[in-house]
Amino acid sequence: MAAFRLAISSGFRINALKPRRITACVPFRVVEHTHPIPVLTVAASHSTIISAADSAKEKSAPAGREYSESQDPEEWKYVERLIPPVVVPEPVPRDSYPSGWIPPTDESLKHPYFIGRSKNHMPSVYLRIGHRGIGKRTFIRKIKGDIWALERDLKEYLVEKTGKIIITQVNEMCGYIVFRGDYVFLCLDWIKSKGF
Repeated sequence: MAAFRLAISSGFRINALKPRRITACVPFRVVEHTHPIPVLTVAASHSTIISAADSAKEKSAPAGREYSESQDPEEWKYVERLIPPVVVPEPVPRDSYPSGWIPPTDESLKHPYFIGRSKNHMPSVYLRIGHRGIGKRTFIRKIKGDIWALERDLKEYLVEKTGKIIITQVNEMCGYIVFRGDYVFLCLDWIKSKGF
C-alpha cells in the first residue's frame, strides 16, 4: 500500500512513495484512512480529511467536536473584534502619517480630470512586469474626466524629469493610461503634487 502524507497546518505536502494510504496531520490528532482510491475531500474546518468513499457516509461535523451557543452580548463583543470589516474604514485625519501617505486634497477638484483611489485609499498607479522582467509598463487607473489632458500633462512631466521619449497608450473607455517603462514613483510624485 502507498501513502499520501498531508500536513494541514503548513499546507499540503504529497509523498508519492505509498499512494494508497492517506494520513492527515491535524493539530492535536492524526487521522488515517486506508482506501483503494486516493481521492480526497478536505473539510471546511481543516480538521479532518475524508476520502471520496467516506464522504457520502460522513456529512456531519467531525466526531468529538462539541460546541455551545451563547446569546450573551458581553461575549459577542469579543467575537465582533475578530470579524473583518466589510468596508475599509476611512482614515483618521492627521497632520502627517508615519507611512508617508497623503490624503487627497481639494486642489484635485480644480483640474479637468480626476484620478480615483483604490479601496485602500491608495493612488491607482501600478507596475506590470512582463515575461522574464523585460517589458515594464506603468498603469494609471480610475481616471475620470478629460483623460487626454491628463495624458498630455503627465507626459510633459515625465519627459522633463527623464529626458526620454515617453510612449503612452490611452484607453478612454476603461479609464486608464499605460506608460511604457517603470515610472511609478515619478507618477506618484506628480499625482500627490496635484492633490489626487
